[in-house]
Amino acid sequence: MEKIFFYTCLLVFSHFFTNAQTSKWPYTDYVYAEKINKKSISKLKLIGKNGIKQLESSDNERFDLSGITVYKDKIYVVADKKWNNMLYKLDTTFNSFTIKPDITICPDDKIDFEGVDVCAEQIYLIDEWYDNAHKLNPDSCNLQKIDIKWANLGIDRSGWGNRGFEGMAVDCPGNILYLAKEREPRRIFKVDIKTGNVSEPFINVLGPHRAGYDISDMKFENGYLYILERGIGRISRINTNTKETISYSFQDIVFKKGQRIFSNRNPEYGMAEALLLTKDQVWVGVDNNGDPVSEYGKSLGLKANSNTIILIFDRPEGF
Repeated sequence: MEKIFFYTCLLVFSHFFTNAQTSKWPYTDYVYAEKINKKSISKLKLIGKNGIKQLESSDNERFDLSGITVYKDKIYVVADKKWNNMLYKLDTTFNSFTIKPDITICPDDKIDFEGVDVCAEQIYLIDEWYDNAHKLNPDSCNLQKIDIKWANLGIDRSGWGNRGFEGMAVDCPGNILYLAKEREPRRIFKVDIKTGNVSEPFINVLGPHRAGYDISDMKFENGYLYILERGIGRISRINTNTKETISYSFQDIVFKKGQRIFSNRNPEYGMAEALLLTKDQVWVGVDNNGDPVSEYGKSLGLKANSNTIILIFDRPEGF
């Protein structure tokens, strides 16, 4: 009888443990996969005690950071709420960064800005509400929708909902626009800016749909496409010609032993939304959906508020 009871308990525990590893938590799935596949991914390191910046809003409105870029040597950010119909300049003078409204945008309809990039003084924006890409002339507040020939690829965006466009990047010399569909499944589209022709060159690189694997932003630099994979806490660089990939993880910061920087109401989802590359740094913007800083976040030196943050990492040599 004791043996039967023992093996029954062992079976129940095994079932529970297996389900715990494969359910709800994309980060947990990722850690588990790393162990069983015996892979190791190099880790990004914060620049030091000032490596986490809380964003202060000059108008005291909630600001859910969703994209970041450099325009005329200044850092600009966008947010994804209906009242954020602006490009905001980021004042980095003080330890806490301040968001200041700067360039007005006049959308014709509802808008959900999820990414921003710049090419030759031209600002590009991605919208998840209708899953369109736009150009913004800084001298005018009007958006110009980019005509993309989706029908030629048999793409129907009408049912994407909140699984649509979440990131973008511009290859300025090549006149190429890269657009990232967030998840289920994640996809990267390559658009010829002049002709509107669209292709999907990274199907094999991204592989089949896997829980927790997504794309929340991108940047292009010197023949490489950098993708922010928030659900698994890493940044991957794809050689756009050879498709070779190298990755660095920041999982230890955003999900340290199950702890999150914010007390998220939906902790199963990653919150990193924005990516910026400088000569010697990697910036990752974290959208907290209005949730407050957690006890773990406070231990990192954050104030007890619900301001969004930017993580600043040393850029690895050759990355």
